[in-house]
Amino acid sequence: MHYFPHPPQRRRVIAALALLALALPAGGCAAPGARGLALTIEIVEERADGGFRFPAPAARWEWVADGKYAARAGNGSEWLDPATLERIPSAPDPLPGSARSLAPLLGVAEDAAQRLLRSAADRSDDGACVLLLHEGDLYLFRAAESQLLRITETAETEYGGDLNPAGTAVAYLRNYNLYVQALDRDERTERALSEDGGERLLYGRLDWVYQEEIYGRGRWDATWWSPDGETLAFLRLDDREVPMHTLVDERPHGQKIEKAAYPQAGDPNPRAELWIASLSGEVRPIDLARLGDELLIVNVAWQAVDGGLYVQVQDRLQSYLALLRVELPAGAPRELLRESSATWVDPPGAPRFLADGTLLWLSERTGHRHLYHYARDGALLRALTAGAWDVFEVLAVDDERGEVWLDGNREHPLERHAYRVRLAGGPLERVTAAPGKHRVAPSGDCGHFLDRHSSIDRPATVDLCDRSGRVRATLEDGLRIEDIPFRWHAPRLVEIPSSTGATLDGLVVLPHEAERGERCPILIETYAGPETASVENEWHSSLWAQFLAQRGVAVLRLNCRTASVYGQANADLCFRQLGAIELRDHEDALRWAAAQPWGDGARAAISGHSYGGFMAAYALTHSKRFRLGIAESGVYDWRHYDSIYTERYMGLPAQNPGGYRRSSCIEAAGNLSGHLLLLHGTLDDNVHPQNTQRFCNALIESGRTNFELMLFPGAGHSYHDSEQLLHRRRLHWSAIRRILLGDRGGAHAE
Repeated sequence: MHYFPHPPQRRRVIAALALLALALPAGGCAAPGARGLALTIEIVEERADGGFRFPAPAARWEWVADGKYAARAGNGSEWLDPATLERIPSAPDPLPGSARSLAPLLGVAEDAAQRLLRSAADRSDDGACVLLLHEGDLYLFRAAESQLLRITETAETEYGGDLNPAGTAVAYLRNYNLYVQALDRDERTERALSEDGGERLLYGRLDWVYQEEIYGRGRWDATWWSPDGETLAFLRLDDREVPMHTLVDERPHGQKIEKAAYPQAGDPNPRAELWIASLSGEVRPIDLARLGDELLIVNVAWQAVDGGLYVQVQDRLQSYLALLRVELPAGAPRELLRESSATWVDPPGAPRFLADGTLLWLSERTGHRHLYHYARDGALLRALTAGAWDVFEVLAVDDERGEVWLDGNREHPLERHAYRVRLAGGPLERVTAAPGKHRVAPSGDCGHFLDRHSSIDRPATVDLCDRSGRVRATLEDGLRIEDIPFRWHAPRLVEIPSSTGATLDGLVVLPHEAERGERCPILIETYAGPETASVENEWHSSLWAQFLAQRGVAVLRLNCRTASVYGQANADLCFRQLGAIELRDHEDALRWAAAQPWGDGARAAISGHSYGGFMAAYALTHSKRFRLGIAESGVYDWRHYDSIYTERYMGLPAQNPGGYRRSSCIEAAGNLSGHLLLLHGTLDDNVHPQNTQRFCNALIESGRTNFELMLFPGAGHSYHDSEQLLHRRRLHWSAIRRILLGDRGGAHAE
């Protein structure tokens, strides 16, 4: 695979940004007299009374009432008619006075009823029926009629409630078994769809690795109702062969044990099956056996036009993805299309079904993600987009005008714009104008859109635009840079030449010492995971970076080639060798920074969390260029991370033993150079503390003393305890102060 060169328009945008940065006052653009605030760790972590904090990103506006009105999320008094710009004080809320009418029905206070509504288990498509979990039982609240229907009354707790589209039936779980009830019948009968469910055999519920790596962190439900509400599709996950992993909470008197099925690379995966059930209780599996016995079921979706059921499956190594249509009622699957790769295939999400039964499909088959239009039988009608850029998602389909709205980065890899293209084919029309990153939401009739956008030098703004892109009203104009009460060190986008001939995208925040011609220590903040960019042309409001700049440290962020916005053709470079390409690019970035008038290459650090933690530790065990590494919650040997993520990039350990060995920080512990600060939560169920403990043990056995360790009791993969967050940041600063600034309490001390 080769590295796609930057298109000419990218050079022009970067040049314009560079000129803008040169035109700014030294150190930023805060007004004189408003630069006196000295940032502290407490301010950075929002623990200082009266201290500065950046306001929340521009308020989240959304379309309500089937996309007819724009509304500030959660605030019914702010509804806005996009055609007239009229504010509607009493918006046509489908649940008027709902908390007030619900409270006496449940026998709770009105504020408690409001909390129940906000945390509803589910709602019908029209929002009029709300599924509530109260004191372990399920209730259906019909707001318009002020009616409350009790669905269950058991000693056990129900969970995972899923209403059908009309709110006339519900699926739920109890004691790991799946049940359905029809709610629109005089004689309501609870029907069990499974009887042998347990901790290791799940019906309609995802296990840890499926929710983390396939359906999205925090989503646990695995049920899907048909459009007519008569048939339920669900997953059955058999974890009985998956190894259990144990975490121990040592904080209480007497240990608290947490166990979960967790397949590490090469371990048996959960065995996934797709089942369907009718409201009458008839249950049957869909036969997918001909596709293999270690399938991943990565997407399930119903088609509204004819009620068809579509499922996407992959092989264990994710080298292909097949889209199947399940022919009901017989249940036989028919393959419509297949994506294949010499590396891996990223699941594109559910197809977008059109009113005529055809479908839109995202594919990276060319090395870039583009949009394709397929007939109902799987025949390709046409490619709707093409070129050396990527489509991110389909935003809307305008059936009346025959158009598709989408967003992508055609104009510039670091930007994100909205476009329209006709279903019949034709040129792509850009509808967002300002440079930067746009998040666009079209209205129900696609006559208007909400545009939340920012750039490296412009905080987030929310505009209401007509379909041509003309701004009708600015709904939120966000922060003004001149109001920042400290000297603003303006982030700048830079281009970094690499030793491979590629150009890497970077972002720098420079201290005022750099303006005086002094050389400054360099901190590279990294993530670097495949296909996950850290640098885009959007507002960068890191108080931590500003804190460091106030104390003479230059901060650099980088998009290495495999974690860039240049398509899968570049991400593929890390296949079967995680760490190697990324480190080479980070070394090139450090070499570039050290060649600038402001960079001191002899005082360089690298820090990161999760994949970034791996990169920081990998850099200190595979390079001699970094004086300090700060590694948090990292994977220090890929044999210890989950199978679905790891095998996508590394293959099976038995098939790629050399790749796993070369990517391991534990194997290279004896080569540790510089000073390494390790941090990890003791209850991290994502990247297990096993990684850090084994790494520490290997460092000890190798006689390394140039490292230190901090464990955060009870913390998961991310820290939420405010005291721990504050302590974490103090440890970061202490290490930077000691190792890079040679300061043990002098001018740069807190």
